[in-house]
Amino acid sequence: MASGAGKGCRPGCGVVWLVFLSSLAIPWFLARSGAVEVAVITFGVLLLSCFVLGYLIPAGDRSFSFCIHTRKFPTDPEGEESNNRMPGSKVVEHLKHLLQGKIERADEAIQEDWGWGFYCQNYKCRIWVGASFATPLDGTSPDPPEWVISSTHERAYWISQWFRSFRGLRVARELHGYLLAAFKSDPEVEIVWAEDSDLPPKGA
Repeated sequence: MASGAGKGCRPGCGVVWLVFLSSLAIPWFLARSGAVEVAVITFGVLLLSCFVLGYLIPAGDRSFSFCIHTRKFPTDPEGEESNNRMPGSKVVEHLKHLLQGKIERADEAIQEDWGWGFYCQNYKCRIWVGASFATPLDGTSPDPPEWVISSTHERAYWISQWFRSFRGLRVARELHGYLLAAFKSDPEVEIVWAEDSDLPPKGA
């Protein structure tokens, strides 16, 4: 699933240019029909529209994340071998509990090769909430265990979500804020770093 730094949305979108290239058939057909002037104008309008849309639509999915240290959740291997038996199902259960009353619907938890997550919906925006278990490169178990919690508005496979790009960013950030506030108030949890918050990075 998507994850990212959440450091900002720069203009531009590959999907817009794909639509532009596909729509070139319109001025080509007009030119072949003899309406050259209309074809040139149509081409100009299409090009301008793509620049405008490329600026308005945020590029890529946007993820808001924070990192925690806690012994609150089990880190024993679980689930499928194909997903590296990554732990995290109990973290996801806790995330769902924290978001009760804040979301319209939550789907079943899904295991990935980096942790666990689930899709939820709010204001018709589809948000992926994930819990990634930070495993050291040497394969040892970190102490205390480290988790990265992320909230992402995913649009790749749902055309309707592209039309909710800005609303989706707001919803993802809202859920990020709810979860971050909840973990900040939990005495069993240490916040290591958090994006888009007033909390300075660890060591700052």
